[in-house]
Amino acid sequence: MEQNKQVFISHKQVPRGLTLLGRNQQQSASELQAGARAELTPSPLNQALSSMRGRLVYQTARFLINHEGFTNYVALRIPLAKQIIQGAIPHQNKHPVIVELGVGFSPLSVLLAEELPNATVIELDTEEIIKKRQKRLRNANLPQNLESVAADLSQVSLLEALGGRKPDVIEFTGAYYVHDELIEVLNYFHSVLNDEGSLAMYIPWQPGVDAIRATARFFKRQIGDYPGIVRNVEEIHTLMSRTNFQSHTVIFPSQYAPHLKPLDVEVMVLAKR
Repeated sequence: MEQNKQVFISHKQVPRGLTLLGRNQQQSASELQAGARAELTPSPLNQALSSMRGRLVYQTARFLINHEGFTNYVALRIPLAKQIIQGAIPHQNKHPVIVELGVGFSPLSVLLAEELPNATVIELDTEEIIKKRQKRLRNANLPQNLESVAADLSQVSLLEALGGRKPDVIEFTGAYYVHDELIEVLNYFHSVLNDEGSLAMYIPWQPGVDAIRATARFFKRQIGDYPGIVRNVEEIHTLMSRTNFQSHTVIFPSQYAPHLKPLDVEVMVLAKR
C-alpha cells in the first residue's frame, strides 16, 4: 500500500479570532454520516471509512426519522459537493489546491484526488481524527496527490497548516458556529484563498430540519439544534453581505437531483473571492 502524505502540526499561537477554527466539528455527526453512506452507497471506500457504531447509529436514525427525502439527501450530499467543487475551479488553473476542512470520515477528498490527478487535495482535521481516518484507510490504495494534515487550528493558522499554499477551493461546514463567529471565520478564509478562489460551505436549512422533526418518532427537540442554521435565503444573503466575498450562489440538493426528491436538510453556499 502507498501511503499519502501526513503532516502533524501543533503548539503555535495564532491571532485571537482564529481560535474559533480549533473547535471539534462534531465527530459523532461525521460518524453518523459515514455510517449512512456505508449503508446507502456501500462502496469499498465508504465501508472502510465507517464504523460499526456509525452504521448502528444511522440505522436507528433511519427508524426514528421516517422520511425518504432525508435518506436521499444523505446519499446525495457528497456527490453534490464534489460537482460544485469541480465546477468552481477556474478552467485556466491546471494544478489547483483543494482543501476539505474538518474532513472527519468523509470520502470527498479521496474522490476529488482520484478524479483530479493534477490537483493537490488536502484533507485537514485534528490529530485524533486524522489518525483514526488513516487507520481505517490503511488497506486503501490512496491517490498520490492526496495529503492528510493534522492540525489544531486554535494553535496554528490555516495558512501555516497548509505550508504556505493558498487554496483554490475550501470545503467547509458552517453548522457549528453562530453567525457572528461564522462571519469572522469566512473572512479569514477569504484572506487565505487564492485571488480567484472559492468557498463551498454546507449550512443547515431550517425548513428541512422542521420537516424531519415533523416525521420523527422520538427526540424531536434534539434534531437539528445547530448554531449556524438559516431560515431562508434572505438570511444567507444578509450573512454573506457581511463578509468580504464578492459573490455567492445558494444551491439546494432538491435542485441538483429533483427526480430523487431529496429533503433540503442543508444548502450549499458557493462563495467567490
